[in-house]
Amino acid sequence: MVRHTLNLIDRTHDDGNLNKISVITTTSPNAVGSYYSTDTEGQYIAVKPKSHHPRMTMAHEVGHFLDHRGFHVPTTGLTGDLKDFTPREDVGKFASEYHADFQEWRDAVRASQGFKDLTSPYHRKCHECWARSYAQWLARKDLQLTSELQKMRPDWVGVDQQWRGVWRDDDFAPIADAIEKLFKKKGWLP
Repeated sequence: MVRHTLNLIDRTHDDGNLNKISVITTTSPNAVGSYYSTDTEGQYIAVKPKSHHPRMTMAHEVGHFLDHRGFHVPTTGLTGDLKDFTPREDVGKFASEYHADFQEWRDAVRASQGFKDLTSPYHRKCHECWARSYAQWLARKDLQLTSELQKMRPDWVGVDQQWRGVWRDDDFAPIADAIEKLFKKKGWLP
């Protein structure tokens, strides 16, 4: 399942010269996936293969890795427009929080009803919104991920708390457009 998502990512977009990152399985009762890193390096991604949505979880965690290492530049004194997002203690670790190229994406997320409906401070963190939106953008390109995504919609009774920030298709369109533009500007899409 994890390999399926990684193959989809490779078919969908380039990612520059990123270092390889290990992927391990986890049986943690507290998380379906995690991205582990230092301030400067991605260490590994852990995914629980027996969760209800392992492919989407893998995409979400890769989203964190891309945010942390794919767009990362030194952040001395840089901050993005984080109005409405829950602040992190270590702002600057993730490019979605400060990088100017993410401004259209931040604006699209802020304008979305899905974001406005979020009540959990954790789910309103900029880097979490990025990882969820990247996973949802990727899911639009694959039937298996789309199937998992459909089970995560806000109107699905059993939706996992982590995925309360999944957008409806019409609400997501401007966010998807911003991701496409961001990846084209980075040279990751033709």
